[in-house]
Amino acid sequence: MNKMCKKTIVLLFAFILALSLISCEKEIPDYAATNELITNGNGGKTDVGTWYMTYNNSTMWSNNFGSGNPIEYKALISRNPDKYGIPNSGDVDEIDMHLEMLAEAKIDFVVFDITNGGLTSALVYGTGNEWIVDNAKLTCERIALWNEKNEWQIKYALAIGTYGAIREGKPYGYVAEVQAEAVYKDFYENEVYGGDHYYQVDGKPLLILFDWDTNAVEEWNYYAGDRTYGDRFTIRAAQCGELGTYGWQTNYGTVIHDEVELVSPGFANNHGSFIAREDGAYYRRNWEKLLSNKLPRIVMVMAFNDFNEHLAVMPADSSGCNDVWEEKWEDENGNIDNYMYWNMTVNGIRQIRIMNGEMQGEFTGLVIDNTDDADALQLDIDLLVCLFAIGLTTGMLCAAVICVIAVVKHIARTQQNEIP
Repeated sequence: MNKMCKKTIVLLFAFILALSLISCEKEIPDYAATNELITNGNGGKTDVGTWYMTYNNSTMWSNNFGSGNPIEYKALISRNPDKYGIPNSGDVDEIDMHLEMLAEAKIDFVVFDITNGGLTSALVYGTGNEWIVDNAKLTCERIALWNEKNEWQIKYALAIGTYGAIREGKPYGYVAEVQAEAVYKDFYENEVYGGDHYYQVDGKPLLILFDWDTNAVEEWNYYAGDRTYGDRFTIRAAQCGELGTYGWQTNYGTVIHDEVELVSPGFANNHGSFIAREDGAYYRRNWEKLLSNKLPRIVMVMAFNDFNEHLAVMPADSSGCNDVWEEKWEDENGNIDNYMYWNMTVNGIRQIRIMNGEMQGEFTGLVIDNTDDADALQLDIDLLVCLFAIGLTTGMLCAAVICVIAVVKHIARTQQNEIP
């Protein structure tokens, strides 16, 4: 083979390699959200919300839902350095850490789980749960303070219970109405943390009705009694993950819908209902189904810190879990990973922002990357050096330069991860 032929082959190889490196990123599909539902989120095409629990130190931690079983998870309670333990929603430092994490992840709003009563003396069920409401109010105070000082705004909404036990024979609509009155007066009209701090849909504050037996929105629409306060809200339902509902356990996985879709890591309520986490595989499938279809207006993450029903995605130490109801958070190699579900959540939200054209970066359609970023960058640099050396050795400076430019562009593109 003559010298000119060899140079031609090397040059051709360089061009092919450069083309593959420059174009290897997965093309962003035309799946940006188009639902024009009006909200007061942060202005994105898709708002991301997550359910939020309030805890009172050891209350409910030693006897989860009266099951006789303690909660074995240890939640992240402080950072730098990380410290794990029983969460306390009366600790403002802990609340502020949560808000900081939610903002870092670009989550627009939280939904307080007040589905176990405690809002009003008009209902007997939930008496003794007033501390849940009080801690929610404290968290709302911190949200208002956060929003005064930070560009990324965090809003909140409430979910109330309308299931059989809380109704105790009372009309469905009445139970929703008396709680709606409490939410409106105690939260939405509050001078410190009401108004625009409360998450709004179509110009009204959002109120979610939870009933696992029936669609609460349909029941509310049938109600012919006093609706003075209920009608001041945009009413939505939480049930068992059915089409268009905002929670609860995802019995059907992620269900595609133009307004709202749920992603959940699993579920276990210590009373028979169980959806295995599968070492993160169930959560990944939920996210990847969402990311492979047109995005909805709202994505609900089930849930930020619900350790009662094992829905939590925030960092936690699961090493003490029994692997029956409470699964250890293990990666594919069997190693405990405290940030496993939180990292997937952050990556999933980032993919949403990229798909909607609101953030720069590489679209993968995935929420997990098995290659550490630093290792990947080092591989790119090693490849650059190697290709340049090969080009010089063969006397093909042009080929070496082409390879260098291609790899540099590849590194630059994969490192773009900030909102422009």
